[in-house]
Amino acid sequence: MILLRVQDTLEESLDIIDEKHKKMVEVLERPLFFDSPEVRSVLSDVDDTREALHRIAYSLSSNFNEEKNN
Repeated sequence: MILLRVQDTLEESLDIIDEKHKKMVEVLERPLFFDSPEVRSVLSDVDDTREALHRIAYSLSSNFNEEKNN
């Protein structure tokens, strides 16, 4: 049950992160007064964080599914 709650929480969090990431990408695709490398770096960091959370969620759910099938 704990694992299912963690998985649900991660999935909900990933949905929020994906939504926020899309908004940031839209903003950064527009011509801005300042198109600084720092802003691009932050977007890259957010994307890397999202990917790390995806790996965690996949790892947790795949391990659970393997145990469930055995």
